Amino acid sequence: MSKKESNKLLMAYSVLDELYRNGFIKQIRGRPAYDRGSVLDIGNPDATYVAIPPDMPDPKLLPLAFSQDPLVLMGRVVTPVAGQPSTECRLDLLAPDAGGGKAWKHLCRDVTLQIEVTTGEVTTLVPVLTNPADMAQAGNMLVAVDYDSMKVYLIGANELNGLPPGPHTLVFPYLDLSKPAPNSSTSILPANAKGQSVIALKGPDGVINVFAVYIVYDPNATEPDDKWSNSIFVWMKINKAGELEYVAKEELGKNAQEAIPVRSDADGLTLFVPCYGGPQNEGATNGTDSTLEKVVVSYANTDITAFPIITGDPVPDPTPDSASTYSTYDFRALAARFNGDQVYVLNGTMNTNLNQDWTLYRADIEKLLEITTAKTLSDAVEGRILDVVDLGPNAPGYYWDIFIESGIDIAGDRLWFLKGSTIQVTGAEEYGDDVKTYEPGYGAGEIDGINVNSVAFIAETLRQAALGMSLKRGLGGGFPAPVISASGGGKELPY
Repeated sequence: MSKKESNKLLMAYSVLDELYRNGFIKQIRGRPAYDRGSVLDIGNPDATYVAIPPDMPDPKLLPLAFSQDPLVLMGRVVTPVAGQPSTECRLDLLAPDAGGGKAWKHLCRDVTLQIEVTTGEVTTLVPVLTNPADMAQAGNMLVAVDYDSMKVYLIGANELNGLPPGPHTLVFPYLDLSKPAPNSSTSILPANAKGQSVIALKGPDGVINVFAVYIVYDPNATEPDDKWSNSIFVWMKINKAGELEYVAKEELGKNAQEAIPVRSDADGLTLFVPCYGGPQNEGATNGTDSTLEKVVVSYANTDITAFPIITGDPVPDPTPDSASTYSTYDFRALAARFNGDQVYVLNGTMNTNLNQDWTLYRADIEKLLEITTAKTLSDAVEGRILDVVDLGPNAPGYYWDIFIESGIDIAGDRLWFLKGSTIQVTGAEEYGDDVKTYEPGYGAGEIDGINVNSVAFIAETLRQAALGMSLKRGLGGGFPAPVISASGGGKELPY
């Protein structure tokens, strides 16, 4: 095996100090899982020499592929008033491996996006994608959803390359989900819907399907129970004209986090969606409002069905001081190989110390698909539908997520686990079989900082692009740290 084969760019992450400032982008190289790489083939974090402004508290990394070369879009969201819509997002397009060295190259800096809006005879330029929630790739197009609007944007994969700093008017048309669907008088999305995640993949007819998750959150509601409503799962397609076209929608549980496809055939697609169930509160769980949902997309009938298969347990009365047993954890994240045989489920609840009580479960996908009536979390554990593989009480850190990097076969899959801000990678088939851990700190083999808030898997992004799909490709914080002034009320970036 040559040095070049064993030293490919696997992933990159943004890391901040204890005050959420002085950010860096770090990269980790090694042999990819799809090239029969093992956990032991993964190297230590290394520099990229990308300059991040010291006052940038939330550098987000979005990986994409251009002609099977890696690119990373980094967004700086500007939110003058915490809790209010963002005013702009300054985008940098970065090229890893440019010139063969480890230093990344800027292809553009501080670009903002806008569209032309015509009212009567007056045309104005309006800032858009001011708070990008997620971005998927559909061939040579990017599909982006926004937290602060109900529009879905198309951007050319190379559209931002070489642009000067400042505003850029988008070339391709967008889809406005705040408007009614064809032959309907009702808006597709309800008021206060906010973009959360998006994925894209080809159907059996070769058409690219786009699936987006929207949470529905009203920060101005006076009653806590009125702040959160059911999330919305939206199905779109890219038609022959190259435009986004609405197909169907379905309701999910409150504060849905991401959509993870697990099965596909000529008839349709089955996905799992973890729903946190509402807000992340100190020392409190969302109980039965937190759900693991099964979503079935029918290609033939162009419809969607969704229902919970596992719920959290009922909240005891009186509520305990700490959610320190498995039955009180809320659903946070999933990790699964597409058309594989198992899924990892991450549950957690923030306790009164702002630390996490968490549990990691593993389940056979077929057992989950067989559920027709929702079970409680404790029943699923006692019935061996969910098996506990790891857990921890009172764990520090705000950033919790899981991801599977696909191997050439299931035995080669790697499970990456963002534990607070510790990055852990292990074999997915047998959890704990070979483990590498990168702890917070500034020493050799550590993360070169204290807080990891965004992880992009470069090699996996290129693998997915070659297969015509764009699914989960990174790790996010799940929820903004309390000290960060973020406009988001749900998950910041599921990638």
